[in-house]
Amino acid sequence: YVLKTEKSWGQRDNLRKALQYLFNYADTHLKAFGSKGLLINPTNKIRIPKTDEIKYKGSKYNDFGFSKDQRLEVERSLNKVSATYPFASESILITGISRIRHTEACKLKKEDIKEDHILLRKEIQKDRSKGRKKDIQIWFTPEIISLLEKLHKQYERYPTTKFSPWLFPNIQIPFVEDKPGHPRLDPEDYIMRKTWNAVKKDLKFEGAIKTLRKTFITKRVETFR
Repeated sequence: YVLKTEKSWGQRDNLRKALQYLFNYADTHLKAFGSKGLLINPTNKIRIPKTDEIKYKGSKYNDFGFSKDQRLEVERSLNKVSATYPFASESILITGISRIRHTEACKLKKEDIKEDHILLRKEIQKDRSKGRKKDIQIWFTPEIISLLEKLHKQYERYPTTKFSPWLFPNIQIPFVEDKPGHPRLDPEDYIMRKTWNAVKKDLKFEGAIKTLRKTFITKRVETFR
């Protein structure tokens, strides 16, 4: 049923999990299988066959990083488009100057900016499900301080953002007085795609948003070595 219903491995596995939860719920809470219950859950120990074919277009950037000159060029381009795409460009830029992922950056709040560090709360960390249960302090560097100063100027440029708790608010959505300010930017939002597409048009080489963080992590590992 699973193999006939869905095509991609991820969708098939999600469907398997959904059926597994339904069987368990029906057994535990609805007693749908009698007083003795379900002897064997038919979805247990099922493995979805995985092909070597990779369909995600962005996968070609998985093991790819920018050179030092390319990284600086990307940063210059992001700074150039920030007037047209405020907050979106800064949210991308922070991934190239810190260990923060883009999905994590968009969940940062203004209150996470402390006196000398950014508090990466455990609740917003991508790998929190892998056992990491503690907040991380991202200590200020000259690049991070420069970015925060730039963000402050953007808040002054868009006064209504003072009502938003998010470090990177989405000003593309109209402000409504009876709601608590602007919502946060979403990594998958169209404004992010437009921002990165504007950057790519300005460059003579390829790359993705995640390439910036990949470059930062690679550089840090080399520094430690």
